[in-house]
Amino acid sequence: MLRASKFIFAVLLIALSACARRAPVPLPDFAARATTPEFQLLDLNGAVTSLDTLRGKAVVLSFWAPWCFECLAELDAFERMSKAMADFDVEFVAIGVSDSPERMRAVAHEKQLQRVKVLIDERDEVRQRFDATTLPLTFVLDRSGRTTPFPDPDTGQETKSCLGARGWETKRFADYLMALSEE
Repeated sequence: MLRASKFIFAVLLIALSACARRAPVPLPDFAARATTPEFQLLDLNGAVTSLDTLRGKAVVLSFWAPWCFECLAELDAFERMSKAMADFDVEFVAIGVSDSPERMRAVAHEKQLQRVKVLIDERDEVRQRFDATTLPLTFVLDRSGRTTPFPDPDTGQETKSCLGARGWETKRFADYLMALSEE
């Protein structure tokens, strides 16, 4: 019994550390390129979404998984922000990884995600292209589809990605997205 308890504790500790709050990390190697890695993924309704279809809007692009508690909190924040920013060309895209499409659909339904575009990376191919080894990992793309520096919602410091949960619903971040959507 004690051995089983230690094993369960170790598994939980590893899972939680995968979602642990961390300082902003440098953008993965792809950031040196002019644009974000191309991708084509299905949304929850089976429609194809690609980087090309997102061009023309500012995009908050986040990698998440149903088992990541911080990811789930961010989905709620992104849904609220998406509703508040409905009059601007800002798209919130959540790429689900490391779980079944059914589970991702269930989470989206449970959270009543209506405005956040949930995409399914069933084979984790896009996750690998973005080097999203820890979740949640969030980027911002400009209207051309390029990754762009943005103010970390917690610190205000400029960053090219945020690893771990953030308090996304800040005036600073919303103002940044509004300005980016109008560029």
